[in-house]
Amino acid sequence: MLLPFAHRNPQVQRASVSPPYWDAEYRELRVGQCVIKEYRVPSPNQEAILVAFQEEGWPHHIHDPLTPQRDVEPKCRLHDTIKRLNRLHKERLIRFHGNGTGEGVCWEYVEAAVLALPTDAEPNKLRFAA
Repeated sequence: MLLPFAHRNPQVQRASVSPPYWDAEYRELRVGQCVIKEYRVPSPNQEAILVAFQEEGWPHHIHDPLTPQRDVEPKCRLHDTIKRLNRLHKERLIRFHGNGTGEGVCWEYVEAAVLALPTDAEPNKLRFAA
């Protein structure tokens, strides 16, 4: 899989990194076995974005999946949700950002973190008992 910044670093091009995985049951965002973010209380807007990425197979970009709300500017709502998606990561492996129009969300790996990941990471869906 080519990463959004892969053209700048040949090492990253060769890295075999799994896409993120949103585990809705455990409410965890993961890359491989690494938990990036856990949700202990519902976050409907953030979870809607993560569900959309998961359902679409983690493309680089998705259109705004948030349900319109009366008296709430959609672009501001999306911007605020993206800011919150990037907060409180246990591991800084990915980041989310807007697509520049206020109508979509993009994600990318944090380059330095990806280079530190093992290239033979276990599949995202596997969970190990403690």
